[in-house]
Amino acid sequence: MKKGLILPLLLPLIIFAAVKGYFWYQVKRFVDDVAVQISPFATLEYESIDTSFTGIAGISNVRIYPSGSEYPLNISSIRVVSDDWVYFVKLGTPLDKGDLPRELAFEVIGIDIDLNAPYINMFSQQAAVAGNTFAGCEKSQVVGLELLKQLGYGTLHTDVKLSYRFNPESEYVTVNMDAVGENSFAMKLSSDIDLGVSVLNRENMKSLQPKLGGFSFGYRDMSFNEKYIAHCAALYDEEVPQFVDRHVTLTADRYRQFGFEFNQELVEAYRSFISTQGDMNLSFNADTPLGVQQLAMAGPNEYLKMMDVKLVVNGKNITPVNVGWNMPEMGQNQSIIKEGRLGSGATVPPVQPQSSLPEIMEQVAQKSKSIITPEEKRAVKEAAAPRPKVKAKKYIRTSVPELSKYVGSMIQVDTKNGHRIEGEIKKLIRNGVQIEKTVGNGTALLPIVYSNVLAVKVLR
Repeated sequence: MKKGLILPLLLPLIIFAAVKGYFWYQVKRFVDDVAVQISPFATLEYESIDTSFTGIAGISNVRIYPSGSEYPLNISSIRVVSDDWVYFVKLGTPLDKGDLPRELAFEVIGIDIDLNAPYINMFSQQAAVAGNTFAGCEKSQVVGLELLKQLGYGTLHTDVKLSYRFNPESEYVTVNMDAVGENSFAMKLSSDIDLGVSVLNRENMKSLQPKLGGFSFGYRDMSFNEKYIAHCAALYDEEVPQFVDRHVTLTADRYRQFGFEFNQELVEAYRSFISTQGDMNLSFNADTPLGVQQLAMAGPNEYLKMMDVKLVVNGKNITPVNVGWNMPEMGQNQSIIKEGRLGSGATVPPVQPQSSLPEIMEQVAQKSKSIITPEEKRAVKEAAAPRPKVKAKKYIRTSVPELSKYVGSMIQVDTKNGHRIEGEIKKLIRNGVQIEKTVGNGTALLPIVYSNVLAVKVLR
């Protein structure tokens, strides 16, 4: 073969190798940048870089050493998957015009967490904060990762995937999160969002006004509920069905105290879910997409009216799904001084009873020709002097914008749906405040949306 013919034949291979090499370099550069950014907290190591023209870019056999630990968190692979491999090659180059692929996913496969590893103690406290106990299982003193160990879990093998898929025709993007724990659980969150644009790029993302079309939540339990219920039943010397009945009743009562309203079908669906390796799917779908402003201004009941709610538990459609929420009614709090207590929490020192001036004069007169002592004279003088009045606090009407000044104060709110709420402002939230109020033997934090406020008063 003539030498002049070799170059045309080799040219496609040279181009392929050059593009493949640059693709590999782009991935390595990004990974190395990430390693530098997390270096104050952890050390990142990996064995290989994976690239494919099918749209895969990532690293394999990953080891993450938390700062100060020689015991790694092992991950089989971390990768980004797209329908357009060119997207990875263009990133950070003059060819990058800000266009985003129609499909993009971030996958962390094979997370291997050893619950007995030294580094697990670094996360136990944070996990405990996020944990909670079953109603009726208050004897269990552990939550989070410590609870998992007590239930017999030694390791957690988990896969996590975050992804989106954009449809330019409908202008909708579907966002998904999938998480699967081997022999433990499977969970999926999905949301449909109307972006209102037919081209997905970073410039359009800056001015988006997205609208929510609906979302769904699915959860399949493979072992946790069974182990936790058996653990709780043993703590109370109960049979499993006996504990389940008590737990379901307490749970329903707890949510009703918080103002939730629901029918008995939902209670029985929950009983069915926790009594077996339950499978549950809950979806909310809006007839017309809901804008951010609508969502921000609506209260819980308004959300439910806007959405078509569907629930399937263990393959069975739960109908009807009757759910509502109303402000819980508060007990009547007196706003007068009684036994040293004022209103719903403010206290004043009790006023000690004292004799009046006529009574003191009468007592002195009854002393038969006895000499009035200096102490008695002083008592007469003090009784005759005007006493300072104790100023009782009372609720003063204020405006909604003024509430930001009264964090930590007691307030009284009349809502548009006819309820009165009294409690302490704990913090400001978006378009409202969060109030702590007494419910039964405990307290509850309730969001008060400004748009639902008819009138408000502050105790001062």
